[in-house]
Amino acid sequence: MKLLKKINKLKAKIYPLVQWISKYYPLTFFGSLLFFVGISLFWTWFVEYNPLSLLLAIMAILILVVFTIISRVQLVLYNNCVCEWDSSPPLYARQQGISHWLLIRGLTTFPFFQLHFCLRGRLQVGRKAFIQVKEETAFAVTAKAASKTAFALYFPLCGTLRAKGHFILKDIFGLTRLQLSIRENRVLSVRPALFIFKETPEVIAVHGFEDSQKKSTAEIEKYFMREYIPGDRSRDINWKASSRLSKLITKIPPQTQQKSQTIAIFFRNFKETSGEGLESIVHLNHIKSKLVSFLNRVKMDNTGFIFKVFTAGSVFTLDNQEEIDNFIVDLCHTFYEHDTHVVNFERAANEIFVFTTQYDRHISSFLSLFSGAKIYLSCSVKAASGQQGEIQNYHVFKPFKTSLIPGLWVFAKDKNNKNTLAYNVGDITIKQDALDVKLI
Repeated sequence: MKLLKKINKLKAKIYPLVQWISKYYPLTFFGSLLFFVGISLFWTWFVEYNPLSLLLAIMAILILVVFTIISRVQLVLYNNCVCEWDSSPPLYARQQGISHWLLIRGLTTFPFFQLHFCLRGRLQVGRKAFIQVKEETAFAVTAKAASKTAFALYFPLCGTLRAKGHFILKDIFGLTRLQLSIRENRVLSVRPALFIFKETPEVIAVHGFEDSQKKSTAEIEKYFMREYIPGDRSRDINWKASSRLSKLITKIPPQTQQKSQTIAIFFRNFKETSGEGLESIVHLNHIKSKLVSFLNRVKMDNTGFIFKVFTAGSVFTLDNQEEIDNFIVDLCHTFYEHDTHVVNFERAANEIFVFTTQYDRHISSFLSLFSGAKIYLSCSVKAASGQQGEIQNYHVFKPFKTSLIPGLWVFAKDKNNKNTLAYNVGDITIKQDALDVKLI
């Protein structure tokens, strides 16, 4: 414990020095190598009086000095330039062509120089599983007018990205560097990949559908209006009546006109063993994608539906697209947990949707609690050797990118990867997705 405290204190002292060197040290790795070569050549000339060594040493040092001075001149000339990283576009796993934007204003690079944007961080894809991210792009700025450049990003798995980004001015030979902006810390959500449903899943709301019988506007205004109360849905506000009365008025449909339409969804991110490997993480990613795609598609076709989603530790009520989007962000950093065996939903529900993986060992006992309900079960399973039928191939790090460096977790083997599905729990429809998971 004392040793750990001493190490932390030493890190606290060294870190500011490393930050200062990173910001002001003018040479790259290859520039530093060239500098030491130049010094060595000077020593060779001093010892052996070799004029060629002296000439090469002077050239090497002179190149570094000239590029360093030109970099500093650009810093003085464009001291008020603006370099910004626009990270507002959402990120999705396994999707090519996603870009953030780099906004440059008041800067023109000199000949033989380019502006670089560097992104460094870690993508958390599991409880203890991370992918190191090292992205860098180079571009020349030819005018002082504001310019907008795309910065392409690709991630094989969903999760939470904690990254730092900054702008650096480098020469085209990669010898000198000059940091133009401070390092910006960002926490970004990489959302699950979206699937395309060929047809909308058949959904029946738990408490019934809306009555299609329409009432006249006058009748609704006469009998089903009241003053707005915090918590009322904004879409129920009668804006015409509100503007006429100078206060917010809410439309209240009668009980027979509109019933609560709640769809019960259980996202079972359960795994009894603590270890995580490539296969188990891919399975969890897959059912996240299935759940997100299901929510978006059903909401698009049935705007009046409300989702009640149960995860291992939380319950989410999703009434509109904004709440669905917020839930998707929460889902990005939702990983495997141990089964709590707690079900807070009314077990008399007439229909439930369950999303789970082959690592859910208690799925049968859970489904038996809803013997009187219509059950739709979506489960990911490992594709058996020689299996016939549709198989979804996951080549996780294909395309291969040197900017993504996974940890040793990709070689870990997952245990207890078989569950027992209950086919005789009542009215149940099971959709098993066979996954063939490979590293590259």
